[in-house]
Amino acid sequence: MEGLHKAFSRLRWKLALSYTLVTVAVLAALEATVLAIAGVVLIVIVGRMPEVVAEEMKTEVAPQLRQFLDGETPDMAGVYEWLDRVRRDGLETRDGDRSFDLAGEDVRKPEVRILVFDAQGRLLGTDDIEAPLPVPEPFNPAEVPGLQEGLGAALAGERDPAVLSARPRSGARMVAVPIAGESGQVIGALALATPDISYLGALGPFGALLIGSVVVFTIAAGLIGTLFGLIAARGLTRRLAAVSAAANEWGRGNFSPRISDGSGDELGQLGRQLDRMSAELEELIAARQKLSTMDERNRLARDLHDSVKQQVFAISMNLGAAQALWETDREAARRRLVESFELARQSQMELAAIIQTLRPIGLDGKPLAEAVSGLLERIRAQGAIAASLELDGDIVIDREAEDALYRLAQEALAKVVRHSRATHVRLTLTARPSGIHTEIADNGKGFDTGASFDGVGLKSMAERMETIGGNLSVTSGAQGTSVVAVAPARKGPGNG
Repeated sequence: MEGLHKAFSRLRWKLALSYTLVTVAVLAALEATVLAIAGVVLIVIVGRMPEVVAEEMKTEVAPQLRQFLDGETPDMAGVYEWLDRVRRDGLETRDGDRSFDLAGEDVRKPEVRILVFDAQGRLLGTDDIEAPLPVPEPFNPAEVPGLQEGLGAALAGERDPAVLSARPRSGARMVAVPIAGESGQVIGALALATPDISYLGALGPFGALLIGSVVVFTIAAGLIGTLFGLIAARGLTRRLAAVSAAANEWGRGNFSPRISDGSGDELGQLGRQLDRMSAELEELIAARQKLSTMDERNRLARDLHDSVKQQVFAISMNLGAAQALWETDREAARRRLVESFELARQSQMELAAIIQTLRPIGLDGKPLAEAVSGLLERIRAQGAIAASLELDGDIVIDREAEDALYRLAQEALAKVVRHSRATHVRLTLTARPSGIHTEIADNGKGFDTGASFDGVGLKSMAERMETIGGNLSVTSGAQGTSVVAVAPARKGPGNG
């Protein structure tokens, strides 16, 4: 029992159950809406049922009796034969194409009565007589509840179905319609008495099917919700576990693990930030190994211990807390993720600053084109930004200017990665008579070139170019940013 409780207390099962509850609740709400709409439609239909019956009788049934009443004396035998046929076979349209049952009422039921009257209100026949009456008989309509008012209206020539139908207190439904002769005058009346229709009875098989579907679809929704909940929860818990495992390794000093989460949500963004941070940490460690003096090594260790290591540890703690709080308090878990995201950004900025101070100015003996190609390769390896290099002409430049352009390209590309939100960056080296033109252009969000920024910014890059006798220009807008640096070319033997 304890093992079962432990299994169901895991985040995966909690999320799966929440999916199930939401799915069942939504389906129940939809089914309740359908039932409510069906109830309203049923009330409207049943409420208008007497009028529908009256209209059908007036247009389809009453004209069948015209031939028996449209004369000097009623044809009593013909009326009887018509009533006998209705009692056996039910009612038909005038042309005999189809049989119908007057809006759901079978006229052959014993509780249904059909009465035929002449123009004076005398009874000509009913569906329960054994033989035709010899002559019309006087009839008191008060004997049948609800008939008197409807019969009087029918004999008076009333054609409104709402007036011709009635629902007396007895619960029966009474409809009386006029029978018109060839000339249009009223020559008699036809009355129909049936039990009233109950709302539940009118719902019929449709209601039973709808109610039964509630159980079937609720069970199906529960199973489907549980299945998809387990699938969705499995992916989420796996992602959180990957972040937590990588953060734990980083906290121990092993920065090789990567989260590699390519999704676009907050967790995916955090994973990419942490991956970039770990890559920079690896690069920082590699640079640290190249330090030649104990003082530099001690400074690097102190910087890492006082800032980055503490921040990585805090990130690990926050991620662990977020994983524990994800089901019980998602808002608190989200705040933990946001704190981790901000700590990752701070760590990344601090690492970038430390790396900048450690990177050798001498380019390790590589030419400028090869060195900047390595910078672009590292950007491409991170996967977020596409980077390309374009060369135009023979790049011949003094070592001092080469170092300055390399550091400028390094700083500009770092800012593209951190701030621009670009998807592509292009570095162009062009040899011209005026010097070596270096352009770093991206398609990012741009920025206000007149604003002031913390850290190594545009001002320091401009000062670096002025030191070697070059110049710097920056343009930025909604379509991206372009940084162009011009360094003087190396003077050849024939240049004087």
